[in-house]
Amino acid sequence: MNRKILIVPILLTVILFSACISQYEQSHTLRYDGSYTDFRSDLNKARLVPVYPSESVLKELILTPDLQQINITFIDNRTENGYYAAAAFEIGNKLTRIKIANNLDYTINASIITSVEDMIPIDGMVYLFLSGPSQSNETSVLVDNSIVFLSCKEFGDPSRKYSDLDLSVGKMLITIMEDKAG
Repeated sequence: MNRKILIVPILLTVILFSACISQYEQSHTLRYDGSYTDFRSDLNKARLVPVYPSESVLKELILTPDLQQINITFIDNRTENGYYAAAAFEIGNKLTRIKIANNLDYTINASIITSVEDMIPIDGMVYLFLSGPSQSNETSVLVDNSIVFLSCKEFGDPSRKYSDLDLSVGKMLITIMEDKAG
């Protein structure tokens, strides 16, 4: 009889502990438009990145049928270029899936610029500007007219397999993808 009394609390503790741990597991995969898509960042952490002024403004900018070109840009910086290259690759890959899933027709380019002023507003073009710690003081996504600033305050712990810039990129992408996720 004593054993049964001890087993119930132990089982409840194990179940509660397992539930708590599963909340903190990393998730790098999103089901999108019928198939699984892998991300560099932990999507649970990416979801916490703020989007200014709002997620709906970001979605409207990227999912508009009038969009003709997305230009991924960054300022040359020897210590940050590797992070920019990894982010640009992920963006290009996921935006290609997004445009196919939503029957959109835009091109995706990447370019190095010398300053933010080089991003001249042109109808039908959106700039995705990657900015690392040398240019940013927060990890966030900011939409300003036709420019989306994907920023990180720091790149983060080198033992992780993703950077804080990946969190901003992940936030932008899952925000756009959420309507067809599941």
